[in-house]
Amino acid sequence: MRASNNKGKQREVALTRTFVVKTEQTNSARRLQKDLKELEDMEVPIVGVSARPLSSSIFTWHGNLRGPADTKYHKGVFHFQI
Repeated sequence: MRASNNKGKQREVALTRTFVVKTEQTNSARRLQKDLKELEDMEVPIVGVSARPLSSSIFTWHGNLRGPADTKYHKGVFHFQI
């Protein structure tokens, strides 16, 4: 009897973890959609900065930063992935 009770608890814990992960992804996805909309709707874009999620995943973004003037990074374009 103990073994089946233990399996039931393990299953319950696994289901709870799955629910938490799905909820976090849903909240995260909503937040990222909001951030993307904010970037797209800006009347005056942020100069030297661009970022967009991959078409296949809202959770992977690529972007570019231009080096600021009057620094050794001037004229540089730096790619990043988050």
